[in-house]
Amino acid sequence: MVLLVLCGISNAATLYVSQSGGSVSCGGDGTQTTISVATLNSTGADWVAGNTNNLCGTITSQIVANGNGSSGNPIVLRWESNAVVNVCNGSSGAVNVGSHSWITLDTNGQVPAITCPNNGTGLSTQLSAWGVSGNGASNIEIKGGGQIGPMFLYSGTAQFDEEAYVCVNYILGTNLHVHHVTLAGCANGNIYQLSESANSTTDEWDHLTIPTTTGRVLNYSYGDDTSHSTTNPKFHDNDVNFTSVWQVANNCSGDSCQHYEFTHSYIHAGSSGDSAQITNFLIYNNYMHGATPNNGSTTGGFNISTGAAEAGSGLQTVYIFNNLMVNTGGVGWSGQSGGFVYIQDTKEHVSVFNNTFVNNTNTTNSAWEVNAFASSAVQLTAKNNIVSTMQFGPYNPDNGATISYDYNDYYNLPTSGYCCYQQNNNQYVTIAQWRTATSQDTNSITTNPGLNGDYTITSTSSNAYQKGTNLTSLCSTIAQLCTGAPQTFGVNGSCGTGCLTRAPSGSWDLGAYPYQQQSGGGGSQGGIGTQTIQHQVNLTWSPNVSAQTYNVYRSLTSGTGYTLLVAVPAQLTYWTDTTVTSGTTYYYKVNYVDSGGEHAWVSEQQYVIPFP
Repeated sequence: MVLLVLCGISNAATLYVSQSGGSVSCGGDGTQTTISVATLNSTGADWVAGNTNNLCGTITSQIVANGNGSSGNPIVLRWESNAVVNVCNGSSGAVNVGSHSWITLDTNGQVPAITCPNNGTGLSTQLSAWGVSGNGASNIEIKGGGQIGPMFLYSGTAQFDEEAYVCVNYILGTNLHVHHVTLAGCANGNIYQLSESANSTTDEWDHLTIPTTTGRVLNYSYGDDTSHSTTNPKFHDNDVNFTSVWQVANNCSGDSCQHYEFTHSYIHAGSSGDSAQITNFLIYNNYMHGATPNNGSTTGGFNISTGAAEAGSGLQTVYIFNNLMVNTGGVGWSGQSGGFVYIQDTKEHVSVFNNTFVNNTNTTNSAWEVNAFASSAVQLTAKNNIVSTMQFGPYNPDNGATISYDYNDYYNLPTSGYCCYQQNNNQYVTIAQWRTATSQDTNSITTNPGLNGDYTITSTSSNAYQKGTNLTSLCSTIAQLCTGAPQTFGVNGSCGTGCLTRAPSGSWDLGAYPYQQQSGGGGSQGGIGTQTIQHQVNLTWSPNVSAQTYNVYRSLTSGTGYTLLVAVPAQLTYWTDTTVTSGTTYYYKVNYVDSGGEHAWVSEQQYVIPFP
């Protein structure tokens, strides 16, 4: 008897695809015999688990998936070094994964990998255009360091449909992972309507670079009539540069009212049977920076909302931590009153821990806002945050929400007028008044936190140092909280001198960056190496409304020999010099820089550093 054993046999293949087929240059793989896009789209045999379909040259026809991969053995669509998909399709996308599963799109560093060329305001065409699209898909990965977009380059204030220009449009899907790519030139970076027939468990967006040409980064939502849930979605390590590019006139309506949030997480619980849940949504280690748009419909940075006063029992549980959010200009979210974190409607449990929120002026914005139909079902906890230069720290205009705020630093809030702290439509100008009225923020402070230009803590003398509460007990649920933010973000982001471990015992530092890596004590200084700081000079100055940056100079000789030390962002009016030497006399001056150049601002100041 002969026993025939078949082991490890696979039909997986490496294929090359060009617009029309034939012998074509395929970048680094040289000249290859290729199949056409039409053949790829129509032949299920080319969409087999384990297959790699390499795109070569310029593709001008929509690519349509026609098969499924499997767990650990996905179908890969890979861009060669000379490949680009130039397709304008606003109904099913330039690349359409349909309802298929286990497909990986590897953009392989191509900029752009997908685009609608010469499309936008004042350009050759003004077409609706989506980059990647799916309807009912699952386990889709988009990666590779390349760029999706621009799909539409917008300018002006004319109304538009925010769903017409989308980098990734993923409808009724599950388990999407978008990472290490740039999303450019889209009103929405990613629209994701969750499946109403299956649960999602591995949704993740990380190491994205979002330039100023893109509006909202993520619109993540459930519709009506669903009892399904998503667990443990993650939005992290992203670099978002926001401006007022995608703005519309204030009289906009419907989909033309572009919401310019970083993330908008939404459950529409319209009937009593609706019980969709988004559970343990982790938003962390993101760098959000730029000028807020002049668009009154934009509510804030992170928008968490669940059906305004609706009948369903849908619930969101969200943790927002280790984020660095810096607003450098603009009129503020929601035309001044919006929040860096904005909680809207009825059914959210949101925790805001160890973030650094920096605004450009104390006449706009709040650190966090609870708005609309808030009730006791809304729970907001905020601890260990640095809040600098806002109109409001907490802004809670509605009754009923359950709040727990403490161990925060509210620095440079106004000292009079409509400002500072609000609860149930009552304003409190001082933190003492706020504490008396609400019993919140018992251990919070209102002093200069003492940060470097990169928002790391300067030294053990900084007010942010060990002024927080220890949250180690939460790390069994959100392990990422016990490590601080990375040094850099986005496609090429890395820990660098960041990602420092927080202390398992004792007080934590405030903000996104712990000063020391601790395993019970000791360690290295966060952000600037391992030197031990013996002395420092804390510089502060009055703001200049025209300033774009402040240049800090130092000299060893009065009146001459000045060297530029640092350019400080305009929203900060302080800086700490930690490079001084004992027994030395230093002279400092500060200039401001605006559109007209550099101007004197703070005249020479002398500081004598004592001996140890």
